[in-house]
Parts: sequence; C-alpha cells; structure tokens
Amino acid sequence: MTVISRLLLVLVSLPLLGLALYAVTYSANHAIVYSSIALLEGVAKHSSPDAQQAISVLETGAARAPLVASVRSSLSDFHTTQKDYASAQSVIEEAIALRLTWPYDWMRLAELYAAQNIFDERMSVAIDNVERYGGAERVLTYRKAVFAMRSWYGLDEGQREALNPSIMAVLSSGRAAQRFFFDVERYQRSALFCRQFRGEVSFGDMWCSVYEERQRARLK
Repeated sequence: MTVISRLLLVLVSLPLLGLALYAVTYSANHAIVYSSIALLEGVAKHSSPDAQQAISVLETGAARAPLVASVRSSLSDFHTTQKDYASAQSVIEEAIALRLTWPYDWMRLAELYAAQNIFDERMSVAIDNVERYGGAERVLTYRKAVFAMRSWYGLDEGQREALNPSIMAVLSSGRAAQRFFFDVERYQRSALFCRQFRGEVSFGDMWCSVYEERQRARLK
C-alpha cells in the first residue's frame, strides 16, 4: 500500500472514529441520566436519608446530557415532594426551555405557581400553554379540572374561564365525574362546587344535598 493510499485510508477513517466516539459518549451520558432518575425515584419512594446524594447524582447526569428535558422534569417532581417549590420551578423552567411544546411541564409549572401563590400573568401564560399544547390530552383535562378547584380562590376571572371547559368535560363523563367528586371532597372544595357547578351534572343536586345535610349535622 502506497503512502498516499494509507493517508486516504486515515482520512476516511477519522470521521467514522469521531462518530463512534460520539455514540459511546452519548450513550454513556444517557445511561448516567436514566440510572440517576431511577435512583432518585427509589429515594423518593423510600424516603431515604440519601436524598441529597441522589439529587447530586441526578444533577451530574443532567449536566452531562444538557438536552435531556425529562431528567429535569423528574428532578422538579422530587423537589416538589420535598416542598422546595422554588427549586422545582427553576428546574421545570429549564425543562420547558428544552421542549417548549410539552404540556405536562407547563401543567407542573402552573401547579408550582399556585403552591407559591403566584397568580399573575405568569400563571395565565402557563394555563394558556397547557391548553395550547395539550388540549386533547384526557389526563391533562382531569388534572386541569382538579387544579382549578384547588386553586379557585387565587385564580382571576380569566384564568377560571380558561380552566372551566376542563371542569365541564370531566363532569360530562360519568366515571371521571365520580372520581372528581372524591377529589373535590379531599381538597375541601365541596361548598365551592355546590355554589358554582351544582346544576352542571345530573346527580350534582343529590350529591350537594347529601353534603349540606352532613354539614348541618356537624353544626348540631
């Protein structure tokens, strides 16, 4: 083989070598990220004292794979379980910057705003984007309905109107409506429901009558 032939072989091989190295590095970084997510979820489920270590590992994985939004979403969820809402908000905003059209991150951001009593224009933008990017998502429809009831007293009129179709959609679905009543009671929004939506579902009047009877019994 001549010198020129060897040189050509080297030149052809270099891009392939670079691609192979990139693939190995990319795979390794993603392995770190997703193993970190698994570790973090395990810590959250078992309330391990190594929570901060798990967060550190996850943040290292995120740094090595800066374009992976899901790792930031998982980290935000974990911060939320620890009631560190400011950190959760910061991380979910990073995730949104990476995948602007993912409605579940916008929903999480709206929930974090509510947890911090933020109901200004930022909340309106988050709600609008949940609807814009995830209007057809059934899971989000239910989540928006529950969110609206929980946050009702902080939301302004425009924000309530934006969420109202989700409440109506849930109430029009028998099984979802029954589950919704359970959540309404769980979050102590029965009186609110009976004032605002009593007549919007066929068995709303009966349900509210039972609720009101229980309330009268408690006052005796």
